[in-house]
Amino acid sequence: MVKAAEAKRRCQWDHTADLMALMATIHTTGSYQRDHFHPLRERPEPIHQLDDPGAEYDRLMKEQA
Repeated sequence: MVKAAEAKRRCQWDHTADLMALMATIHTTGSYQRDHFHPLRERPEPIHQLDDPGAEYDRLMKEQA
C-alpha cells in the first residue's frame, strides 16, 4: 500500500512538473524539462546562473537586442 501511494505521488508530480516545464519553455528563451521542477528527481544543471543577477540581466538584455 505504501508503494502504491508513493507511485501515485510520483505520477502526480510528473504531471505537474511537465506542465511547469511547458509553461516555462513557452514563456522564456530556455528549454526546460520535467526534472527542472520535479522535487523527487535529480535536477539537471541550471539553464541560467542567478548567482550574479547583474550578469544574468545583461545576458538577457543582449538576447533581446
